[in-house]
Amino acid sequence: MTTVEGVIGRVHERLAIERLLAGRTGMLVVEGAPGLGKSALLEATARAAIADADGPGGACHWRVLRCRPTQSEAQLAYAALGDLLAPFSTFDGLPEPQRIALDAALLRTIAPAEPLDQRAVGVACTRLWELIAGTGTPTLLIIDDLQWLDPASADALEFSLRRLPESGIAVVAARRPVDEPIGALATVYRLGPLAPDELDVVVCDVAPGLSPAIRQRVVTLAGGNPLYARELARSVRQAPGQRDLHLPPTVEAAIAARFADLDEEDLEFLRLIAFAGQRDMSLIDSLDGASAAVAAERAHIVDSSSGTIVFEHPLFEAAIRQATTPLQQRLIHRRLATVVRSAEERTRHLGLADDGPDAQLADDLGHLAESLLARAATDDAAEIAAHAVRCTAPDDPRRWHRLERSGTISFAAGRTSTALASFIEIASAAPNPADRFRALINLCAVAYDAASSSEAIGYAQAALDLAETRAQQGEAHGYLARVISDDFATAEQHAEIAISLLSDAPHADPGLLGTMIAAHAGIRFNLGKGLDVAAFERAIALEGGVRHSSSAFASLAALLRVADEPERARLMFEQMLAATEVDGDGGLPYVLSHLPTIELVVGRWSAAAAFADQHLDAARRTMQDDQIAQAIYNVAIVAAHRGDLDTARSIAGELIAAVDLWTMRNGHGLLGFVALSDGDLAEAVGHLTRWNELSDEIGARDPGQRRFAADHVEALIASGDLAGAGAAIERMEVAAAPLDRRSATATVCRVRALLAAADGGDADAAVAGAQHAVELFAGSPLVFEQGRALLTLGQIHRRFKHKAAARDALTAAQTIFEELGALGFAERTRRELARLGLRSSPGSLTQTEGRIAALAAAGRTVREIADEMYVSPKTVEANLTRIYRKLALRNRAELATWFAAR
Repeated sequence: MTTVEGVIGRVHERLAIERLLAGRTGMLVVEGAPGLGKSALLEATARAAIADADGPGGACHWRVLRCRPTQSEAQLAYAALGDLLAPFSTFDGLPEPQRIALDAALLRTIAPAEPLDQRAVGVACTRLWELIAGTGTPTLLIIDDLQWLDPASADALEFSLRRLPESGIAVVAARRPVDEPIGALATVYRLGPLAPDELDVVVCDVAPGLSPAIRQRVVTLAGGNPLYARELARSVRQAPGQRDLHLPPTVEAAIAARFADLDEEDLEFLRLIAFAGQRDMSLIDSLDGASAAVAAERAHIVDSSSGTIVFEHPLFEAAIRQATTPLQQRLIHRRLATVVRSAEERTRHLGLADDGPDAQLADDLGHLAESLLARAATDDAAEIAAHAVRCTAPDDPRRWHRLERSGTISFAAGRTSTALASFIEIASAAPNPADRFRALINLCAVAYDAASSSEAIGYAQAALDLAETRAQQGEAHGYLARVISDDFATAEQHAEIAISLLSDAPHADPGLLGTMIAAHAGIRFNLGKGLDVAAFERAIALEGGVRHSSSAFASLAALLRVADEPERARLMFEQMLAATEVDGDGGLPYVLSHLPTIELVVGRWSAAAAFADQHLDAARRTMQDDQIAQAIYNVAIVAAHRGDLDTARSIAGELIAAVDLWTMRNGHGLLGFVALSDGDLAEAVGHLTRWNELSDEIGARDPGQRRFAADHVEALIASGDLAGAGAAIERMEVAAAPLDRRSATATVCRVRALLAAADGGDADAAVAGAQHAVELFAGSPLVFEQGRALLTLGQIHRRFKHKAAARDALTAAQTIFEELGALGFAERTRRELARLGLRSSPGSLTQTEGRIAALAAAGRTVREIADEMYVSPKTVEANLTRIYRKLALRNRAELATWFAAR
């Protein structure tokens, strides 16, 4: 087994890395504060991998690909990815579209005429890892200082590292403490301080002649931080005496002392290096900095052994940058602009050197933004486009175009506040009414995704007031139809007006007409008038088949999700994620928003939870308030189905306080479902009745948009309000009758059977209705609903004392709930079975209990088990109690022994 050596302490982390190298696959992230030894651990990992000769077939050294981004390089698109892939002279093994994308991103070829999509580069990297893994030579990716990854590299790596091949590629990375993970399969090890005896070794290595008393003082002050200990030891070693020694009180002060012996010329060189992007050896010649570089290297501040100039520790660079005044920074950027070879870098430095308007510089920045956009570096393009606006004089007529481009690119990059500010300035101050109209339409689109429906409606109405042509009026009416989400009847009227105006308007955009046709079909669906697939197909054709987040294609996929075609919807959304037309981070939250509930209804609940987390992350990153609310709902509804009612309840409380009716409605429906699952009938009836009222107020009549209707009936029946339940069922029947949709019919049969059984009516009719519901759901992909239908059938059989039939139905329901991980419903079914008075085999564990028992026996903590199974720690503890009782065990040690014996 490969051994990671040359690192003081860090036993657990070294063992984890050794296991990863032995397995030739996986991803591990080392996290810790500056100075704790992350880079040293990665360096030792690289040495171990290169020296590994234990691979199959004899000597099989790892291929090691490395990058160590810096703070200054974080401004250069694909700088880190370029360093990581530098050993590859070509990417000839990739399919042509992916090879073109990767070559263009890394500036190895000219970017194609059509801008690359952000995901095109990620897809290319994914395929590259697969090709590398297929060569038989294991490959280790080492990425230091993840926090300094440039956004373009970060996007490509995040995309591809979530899709690593099963074997042949291992990843070890390091970062400072952050909240967001990188890679779905990453295991994070958080470095703590070194023990005093370990830190003493560090001090002795730097200053071997120190007395024990001074060493102890250094170790105590360093507080477990090896970098601080080294700097303190170096300060002591260089002190003329050891009496009345004044040690730097912080690691920052100790590092600042490093620069005290350097003259101003050497410090100026370090400032230039700290703010430079590409730091190859030619930069030293251009800056005439050979002697300064040698002095800095002798002082162990920089290192040039790799052929580039890097600071020996990121804190050294940070100290230099923080000590540089704003005026010094502008002068530094001005000088760097005269010596760098890259046109991109030169333009960046010129932009950072100048505060005032500069027409030529603004033009250059605008061209650079478009160039970055063509390379799918959307975040970098947004930053540069915004800077082009700042360099444009207020009276320059080109300012409005640059503001529009800045807003559009910023929204695509997820910089919502910048996008809003750009469009608001145009709408309020542009002299051309056409520019103001377009800005208001853009504001409507951004506000609908990022702010609230009410703001979006206000912008669309303002655009309608400003519209001068039939085409503009049609577009404004169309946007009103799309953003009015709490009054579908009014939205339908606007959609019909939009289609009429755009159909007759000269030179009207056919794509816009297609969008309006799709909006109209979507509104009619929500009003309970069925899914007009032909209208959507016409709309998709008029739009040219585009698949971005606001397209007819996306709208159809969203409705298929609730119209009993979740698998087709999932395929369409996956195509949107992978296709080159996906409109960057700005549209990503919408695409992700539907995947959690799709996976939920078809029974892939782990995938549902993972997509819900991704959706929330994307919504927060792009600061889209409406999407954040939807993401919160997605996280909560998945938690509720999995039995984590406390989490779902606490999250749903945020939703009912929302201003817009749709979000408020979601919150009440979710809280009603949670209360019903928890047996609190009064609260369930209250919330679900309010949910029903809000659904009526909005005009959401399609059964697919009223999934909580059955829960409302169930709560009414359980609380004794049979008349109210009967009236609610009649409304469900009226909505379902014209649609001929399997799930709607089955749901009505299920709740009608519940009512018949509760009313003491015809047992045969109740059983027949429940049985019909089971049969209908059995032919659909709605796995959870099939389990609920079986549970209802079992309850009805038990009520009428059909014990054998009840046992069969309830056992089948329990199997479904256990496989899904629906812990609350599984427990509810278990109680129903227990009420039959039938004995189960002693010591038998359910599937969920078996999984929890296996994880506990393997040494996982309650929190780790809860995280892996997406349940609460309280649920894990309840299951463990039940497991111990069933197996007649007392603790984890006995549980581990029980498993080992099997």
